[in-house]
Amino acid sequence: MGDRCYLELYCQADQAKELAQMLDLVVDEHQHDPATGATYLFAEQANYGLYEPRLLAATRFNFWGSHGDGAEYGAAAFVALDGKHYDVRADRDGTPLVAYTANGVSELDCAAAAEYHSALATLRARCTGPAM
Repeated sequence: MGDRCYLELYCQADQAKELAQMLDLVVDEHQHDPATGATYLFAEQANYGLYEPRLLAATRFNFWGSHGDGAEYGAAAFVALDGKHYDVRADRDGTPLVAYTANGVSELDCAAAAEYHSALATLRARCTGPAM
């Protein structure tokens, strides 16, 4: 079975049905949000945050979302944009986090967070733009 967590995902409305089928989600909600121009998908029991299936889906679809923590991994926020997948640490609400230790802020986390935020801004602009 594996380690399961919740997962929420937003995608362009015209891709929602095919993406949900590809990720084999048990979708609790499937609705369109006019404010963001995106469709919301939610899975209560996502096996390992659907990490490997998300990497495959990222080659064909653009989406963003987050998943909770499991017994073997922490929560994460993610964006798939133009064939690339960005994954960052997150809190339980899906807000990206950057590790701060006694040695300072993790440069790797900072770089990943910057790429994540740039990709997310680009994708959200596409969803709300006239092409949607």
